Amino acid sequence: MALSGLGNNDFRIKKKLSHRTQGRTYIAELLSTQELFVMKKEEYLSEADKARVQLQIDQMKRLNSKFTVRLVCSFQFDVDMCIVMELFSQVTRSLDHLHTNNVIHQKIKPENIFVNTDGSIRLGSFGIAQQLNEKDCLQMGSTMVYLAPEVWLMKRCDFFSNIFSCGIIAAELLTGKHPFFANNELAIVERVKKGSYDQLPAFVPNDLKELIESMIDADFFKRPTTKQIMSHSTIDQQLRMQLEKEKSFEVAQNRAKSQSKLQSSSIRVVSVPTVDEQGYQSYTAQPDPQYLQAVHQQHAYYQAKIPQQNQIQTISSVPVLETVPSNSIQTYEEIPFGPIVHVPLLPHPDVVQIDGELYKIKLYQSTVVLFDPVIRKGIVKFKVDDDNHLHGIGIADESIRYDRGEEPFARGEDKVLAYFSYGCINHIGESINGNRNFFRENITLELNMDTDPRTLTFFIKDEEQPHFIYNIPAAVRFWTYLLASNSSFKILNFERLKTPSAQHGKDSASWDWEEEWISGDQKGKLSLVKSECLQDVQINHYTYTHTKNNNNDSTILFEFLTNCGAVKIMNISGLLDIGIADQSVSFRRNEIPEAKEFEKIVKYNSNGSIVHIGGKQIEGNKAFGPEDTITLELYMISKQQTVTFFVNDIEQKNYIIDLPYDFRFWCHIKDKGSSFKILSFTNVSKPKAEHKFLSSTKYKWGKKW
Repeated sequence: MALSGLGNNDFRIKKKLSHRTQGRTYIAELLSTQELFVMKKEEYLSEADKARVQLQIDQMKRLNSKFTVRLVCSFQFDVDMCIVMELFSQVTRSLDHLHTNNVIHQKIKPENIFVNTDGSIRLGSFGIAQQLNEKDCLQMGSTMVYLAPEVWLMKRCDFFSNIFSCGIIAAELLTGKHPFFANNELAIVERVKKGSYDQLPAFVPNDLKELIESMIDADFFKRPTTKQIMSHSTIDQQLRMQLEKEKSFEVAQNRAKSQSKLQSSSIRVVSVPTVDEQGYQSYTAQPDPQYLQAVHQQHAYYQAKIPQQNQIQTISSVPVLETVPSNSIQTYEEIPFGPIVHVPLLPHPDVVQIDGELYKIKLYQSTVVLFDPVIRKGIVKFKVDDDNHLHGIGIADESIRYDRGEEPFARGEDKVLAYFSYGCINHIGESINGNRNFFRENITLELNMDTDPRTLTFFIKDEEQPHFIYNIPAAVRFWTYLLASNSSFKILNFERLKTPSAQHGKDSASWDWEEEWISGDQKGKLSLVKSECLQDVQINHYTYTHTKNNNNDSTILFEFLTNCGAVKIMNISGLLDIGIADQSVSFRRNEIPEAKEFEKIVKYNSNGSIVHIGGKQIEGNKAFGPEDTITLELYMISKQQTVTFFVNDIEQKNYIIDLPYDFRFWCHIKDKGSSFKILSFTNVSKPKAEHKFLSSTKYKWGKKW
């Protein structure tokens, strides 16, 4: 019979399955054929009820497939809308079908999983996506113990949140116990928020245990995708077996229908694809980048749409997977000029507090926040306000991801570019000075991916900065860097422009992403002096790190090949002291600077004192610690050849005069892991030092202080 013309009188209620505020679910028998179906009765009285139910019906029609509950018919009876659903399909591939169509299931729990007579499983109860608050979650009843931690902590639900819910169900199927079990539902929720789950028992195979534990990981970026789950050997084997069962079951059904001549032209028989046609063998072990981008843009879609309406459909304008044909899903190339929806890729949901476009760090911890979408085309403007001690901003190759506590260059210098608050831009090699530092000002990065070569230009308070970058990689993300407790920034603008605002005038300087940077034309102006102390030191571009456990002193010498210049060093960690030495001085392995007698060296201790002949410590300059910068400015064409010290670009009061014309610069490290970096070496035509402090004191080389 034609199923589309059915009504309430065509069914008999056999068994009640569940009951909730807005609907009830039953096993119902179709009287004419004695077939069993699931009947869902929904409240259909108010206009809001009607809109909600109609949206569910439309969604089920659009998603009709062998992987999801199929809508057989719907009809109105009194104040109920009855939605009749079949039972079918496996949870993971059902969810994969939803995710492939960019749909998030809001209520994954056992009550919404239906088992058919052939053993197949289907997902039902399509709901409406909306921004969740604490009250919404508490009203979800049994659903609440299946919600992911980010739903509670960040009020967001995405594809990875669905994975978490399925992971809980998988654990329950294996052990008969909720992995976050507690005395009541609220206590379970608290354990979920903290990521505190019970270890799976020993009888669960290790590979399956690892899979389930990754699914219920509190860090949603560590959870697998549906395709990764389906590529797991155990799951893949089960899917293959189930496909064969389903195919045999359908063949038997079709044969029986054919023999009894019950086939109707109004009923279409769908052949089940084979395993190879399903493509399960082609699933890769790594997430599809387009899939991950869809996940994060889904977040942005909800955030952008929620203020305009109370309830929205769980369908987002996001890039479609290559394997899914679609004419309606928007790709990056289709994003119109104007504001771009954007999503933060947080290293962990509890690190940063987000209030609209304001991002505030909760802990004193290095935190790099990447932003989707990946930029591949167009002229894109990323403008932020340094609300409170933004430490840096930049771009990174699309392959870069950050973990908790990592700084921008933790994944290497070659794929990251940084503009730090003290005015330096960093990539491979030296830091480049010349752009303005920023503090509680707005900073703009303008990325032009349409020009050849691709460029990145910096602006402070809308004023273009002189140094810009070219040969940008083909696909990058913007990022921001927070460090100090309570530091924060606010996104003011993230948009696609029609025309660039960058001018790159005559005073501009360009830097090649693909080359090692040496500031100015200073290649060869600062030369490393080879010595045996380098046996304990690893050199990575201009970073020097003590790598041995022997606690050998390593005093590393550099040759000045110019008579006017400034060398800038960053104390990454454990730099003991720096200084200058007579040209005749060299250091052996495990030799401290003063081993050559103080008459031939000047030492600037990390405690701020300077030392020369006689060993007396002259105090008054600033101490330096981790992440501080120390600059030695050399000026040898004045009547009094001088070296002036700067800490974090602030001139120090005690300086040296009457230097020998030939001398060397050195840095001293000792403990394993101690490290420093030569940020820059630049020519000085006019010294920055002013020596105007009332307490400024000059000390002569070669004299006892």
